[in-house]
Amino acid sequence: MPVLPPQVPLFDSAAIVVAQQSEAQTGVVVSFSKGIFTRQSWSTGPPVSLLVEVLKPPDVRQVRDQVLEQLVIPGDGLDHLPLRAFVTAADVYLDPEPSTRFLRAAYGAIAEQAPGQFLGAVAFPGSLAGTILGSDTAVSGESHLGPLPAGVPVPLRVGDLRSLILSLENALAAGGIDSLWEQMLTFARAAA
Repeated sequence: MPVLPPQVPLFDSAAIVVAQQSEAQTGVVVSFSKGIFTRQSWSTGPPVSLLVEVLKPPDVRQVRDQVLEQLVIPGDGLDHLPLRAFVTAADVYLDPEPSTRFLRAAYGAIAEQAPGQFLGAVAFPGSLAGTILGSDTAVSGESHLGPLPAGVPVPLRVGDLRSLILSLENALAAGGIDSLWEQMLTFARAAA
């Protein structure tokens, strides 16, 4: 009888794919949550640390293609709804087109939080606010209702990075925003 991996969330905003042979004592779960695809490996045999790996786009594409192959098999006994949700999440993640996330963003204060790391405030229509955290290793962001506290920034997916790039290019060309946003634009271009 298969054993569930430790601490696998129950479909709480994440599409989950689990691979385990019926008698195996090991397995793999690939999940999507907060803009990141991860792969976790586990073992129910001798103590082995739970391994968690953040997947890069080629890995996400490979898993998505494997799931798509599984979906064409009729009568396989699988619940296809979470698998289709996973494929949809992967397709959106892999879509190289700019999203519209930063289309109407207004850029506020920005400051260097640590050497080479900048944190900037952004406002959106409808009383939404957000922050963008950028460095030469990653660009993350979060958005929330204005009166609520800020959430934890998560890495921006490619479509959102491209939206940020277009929006910052336009805002910097128009003038009136802090020139430190130019550094955030450089980080976003490198991350995209």
